[in-house]
Amino acid sequence: MTTKKFTTHLFSAMAVCFFLFIAFGSDDDKKTESSSTSSSTETTANKPQTQIELKEQLKRELASFDKKFDNSSYNGTVESVQMELILFSVWASIVDKGVNSTDEENQKLAADLKKKVIGLQAKEFPRLRKAYGDVVAKKLWENDMYVSTQGGTNGIINFTGGLFAANKNIQETQTTLQKVLTEFRFKEARYRWYKGADEFTYYKIESPKDNELVTLDN
Repeated sequence: MTTKKFTTHLFSAMAVCFFLFIAFGSDDDKKTESSSTSSSTETTANKPQTQIELKEQLKRELASFDKKFDNSSYNGTVESVQMELILFSVWASIVDKGVNSTDEENQKLAADLKKKVIGLQAKEFPRLRKAYGDVVAKKLWENDMYVSTQGGTNGIINFTGGLFAANKNIQETQTTLQKVLTEFRFKEARYRWYKGADEFTYYKIESPKDNELVTLDN
């Protein structure tokens, strides 16, 4: 391998690493109010409970839906946007406990909570996808890489930049981003190496529907 080729491949690998570092989140401000609140809820959701404690928790969560959902804290950074996914997964865990409860009232409360949660998810996921795309786009713009979402529910995410002139870089990026794109329930990812290109490489993503309860892998 010549020095020129080696330098090109090295730059390409570094560019992919940088891109993925940005896309996954690189902010230092992870200890936000939203993360603190969600962590507290998650701890409560995961600890052993009696049927009475579970009933009270289900009632509290249902009561929280009486107020308009405030999504203002789930913006600005990749981590903040991801925190809303964690919140949905916590609710899903609580619903699951209630549905599998031996107490009929808990089962009914869980069914009611499930309806509330999936209704909110259907509204929020399109916004979350747009928010994720906007955050990554803002971070990558200075490096001549562009990210956007499209479609009625922002189900398609577009990545554009010279990095994607190489199929290897496209494949590596998609492989690494597959999990996070699935978590945000994108349906398709498209890669172009320059703006306005008619041709692009695309990947269909088999992600759950927006109204399916969220389960996140650790």
